[in-house]
Amino acid sequence: MRFPRLDIHEGTVEGVSAQKLLTDFGSPLFVISERILREAYGMLESALRGAYPRARIAYSYKTNYLPALCAFFKDRGALAEAVSGFEYWLAKRLGYKGADIIFNGPHKLDSELAEALSDGCFLNVDNREELYRVAALAAKRKMRPRIGIRLNTAFARNGAEPWKRFGFDAGNGEAEDVCREIVKKFSHLALAGLHMHIGTNIREAGVFRSAAAEAADFALGLKKAFGVEVDYLDMGGGFAVAGDRLRGSDEGGASPIEEYMQALVAPVLEKLNWQPQLIVEPGRYLVSESSVLLTTVVSNRKAEKGARVTVDGTISILREAGFVETVVVALKPGAGHTPTTIFGSSCTQYDVLGEAPLPPLERGDIVVLGHAGAYSISRSSQWIFPRPAVVLIDAEGEFRLVRKREENEDLVRLDV
Repeated sequence: MRFPRLDIHEGTVEGVSAQKLLTDFGSPLFVISERILREAYGMLESALRGAYPRARIAYSYKTNYLPALCAFFKDRGALAEAVSGFEYWLAKRLGYKGADIIFNGPHKLDSELAEALSDGCFLNVDNREELYRVAALAAKRKMRPRIGIRLNTAFARNGAEPWKRFGFDAGNGEAEDVCREIVKKFSHLALAGLHMHIGTNIREAGVFRSAAAEAADFALGLKKAFGVEVDYLDMGGGFAVAGDRLRGSDEGGASPIEEYMQALVAPVLEKLNWQPQLIVEPGRYLVSESSVLLTTVVSNRKAEKGARVTVDGTISILREAGFVETVVVALKPGAGHTPTTIFGSSCTQYDVLGEAPLPPLERGDIVVLGHAGAYSISRSSQWIFPRPAVVLIDAEGEFRLVRKREENEDLVRLDV
């Protein structure tokens, strides 16, 4: 099934006039399509449940923790995947119970760990220091919590170096030693799961099969060595969307989501004689294509080859423009397209938002920048300019404000 695309034509986004949106909420402006969110989630859920019924989707909050967006996925049954105390707090603020929150990440305060233990969340331990702190907190409270550990692996995106920073190495005995310590030394902790996340924007499903095979082999080794049958395998995310390509890469199209899910599931079914819960933690796959940044042309300077256009967005607002190939659409009919570089309006040479053949542009014309849903809203900064508003267009074509536009006062509101 083809991945859904935003409807952008004749001056509209999802059937709504781009000029009206900018008039009502200011420029630049993030616009999110609820239709794309719904269809992307539906495709993933269908592929995952079709391959492995005992499976859950957890939305990766760090990708875009806009509350309206997180609440959207909550309403569809997604777990919340948090990697910080703030994200954990946000999930609970949105109504999540601890049992529906996954708490990952390398840095968790004692107060946050204590709350997570009391809540009974999916708590995945990242390092030995954290393990010892969890053990001490649980002993003090006379608890026997279920915990998981994060594994790192030999597999990575397209031959890149494996991610070895997080978790415990499954290949050199480190992870096994940690599990032995949990089972033998910290008997008041229950080893319930394994967590693995191998990278981002991975375009080959076979990489996930190799990683899932390593996780399943490790789980099987735990059963043989310690009699422990883990209850869940959390395989992280990293599933790519075909059009969302890293800047400067020569990577091809992404595998269909059905192939990703089948690749994850096959080793689990082949190697394990029990069926642990299988969890995936997508972020980019669900939200990247759902959003655009509407910008307005500030100036157009002719260059030796093409044109250099400055718009009122910046790379500090559209953070992903520095990492992925941005889709650029000019909402202006016309012939004679020329190679055009879109610059942001910050006072730096390297504020490049995208490149595309475009018709001649004038001050006031609207330029749409795509791939704006993942890591831009959550990572946008107040460098030089206030951050823009965010608008959500629902499935009926109605739109509503889900984040207000910042004013100058907001940039110094916390200063004393």
